[in-house]
Amino acid sequence: MNHFFAFPITSEQWENSQQVIENIRSEPENRQNRKALIDNINQMADVGIDHFFVKSLKQADLGYFKIKAAEVGLQTFKKGLQPILRQLVMGMSDAQILKIVDFMEGVMIRKLAD
Repeated sequence: MNHFFAFPITSEQWENSQQVIENIRSEPENRQNRKALIDNINQMADVGIDHFFVKSLKQADLGYFKIKAAEVGLQTFKKGLQPILRQLVMGMSDAQILKIVDFMEGVMIRKLAD
């Protein structure tokens, strides 16, 4: 692929993601590492949704109540997704978990220059 749709993250989120990947690589069977992976996936999904969807609604001057309604709908969606994600990740084999972190690392891009 030559084209990407990316969103910015903080240095702290970058470092946390790198640490989660490193921890999974060293101990993919560790339940705490898997829980940290789930939390990281949820956090990155939140940041991405906010960047691509919520920010665009605000820039479109949609209005406070419509934006709040969209945010509530997104929160409901995310709460429903969390148990499914947890069940999937906790039930994956070590090899499958390692493929997940390989994918994550492949989509992480560090800005090279200003």
